[in-house]
Amino acid sequence: MRGDRARHGQPRRVDYLLRYTDAFPIAVVEAKAEGEAAETGLEQAKGYARDLGVAFAYTTNGIEVLEREDLEMRVKLELENQGYSNRSKAKQE
Repeated sequence: MRGDRARHGQPRRVDYLLRYTDAFPIAVVEAKAEGEAAETGLEQAKGYARDLGVAFAYTTNGIEVLEREDLEMRVKLELENQGYSNRSKAKQE
């Protein structure tokens, strides 16, 4: 990941990247025009989320919002976070 750009073939730019902190992105949002169905952006949002390693993907047309949660990615991120926490505790002792 580089900033808010997904790298896979040709560079693509995420419409919105939601972050907990600058270094911790948590979700992508694909924005579609109001006249388009929100679901037309779901595959694109899922692809960005997969490429950027985030668990949540949203797509919206300003009226409707659809959410997709990647449970496998969420578990992976939680396990990595637990491992980091355990290493931090071991260093403190």
